Amino acid sequence: MGNKSPYALAKDLEGQVSRSLRSIEHSKLDSRQRDMIASLNQNLSDVRTYAKDYELSETRLEQEKNAKLAKKYLNRSQKEILAISQFGVFNPVDVAQLSAMIGLISGGLA
Repeated sequence: MGNKSPYALAKDLEGQVSRSLRSIEHSKLDSRQRDMIASLNQNLSDVRTYAKDYELSETRLEQEKNAKLAKKYLNRSQKEILAISQFGVFNPVDVAQLSAMIGLISGGLA
């Protein structure tokens, strides 16, 4: 993943999750599972937004605020990925890889 910015990593994370979710049949999921997936998608979108805002921040105070918000949504995303994996959407390798990406993004948000 080299020297990618937190925003670029967030886009990659969102894309990888999206590709994994496309392989499941949403009609076979119950409403709780669909809600969890919708929430995960929204949280990943928020991570991407705040990571971009972090990179475009003009002051250190703005950077800290955006980093804090991005990390908040990263933590929520991590919990949702683990919860959704119980339904067989993500296998253990996916969970490990997505968790590693979340760690990289979080680490890049100083």
